[in-house]
Amino acid sequence: MNKYESSWWYIEVASGWLVEEKPECVTFCREDGVGALQISAYKHEAGDELREFTKDEFPEELTLQPVSCGKFIGQGVEYIAMATSG
Repeated sequence: MNKYESSWWYIEVASGWLVEEKPECVTFCREDGVGALQISAYKHEAGDELREFTKDEFPEELTLQPVSCGKFIGQGVEYIAMATSG
């Protein structure tokens, strides 16, 4: 297992998975192209900055929900986006 480390978090990456880092998120995908996980992080001080930052980033019928994982506390949204061929 390899470890991917950002400024605020890290994840152990299983063998057979690739990492692609872009300014807006980090994508973890299987070498065979089946399956992907995208993680983005944004640190804000207060107010509605996060709502503005995430506007149009996920389906509008979804809302940010409180999440926690160990010492991390924040807000997130989870959904599945199906790829379309066109």
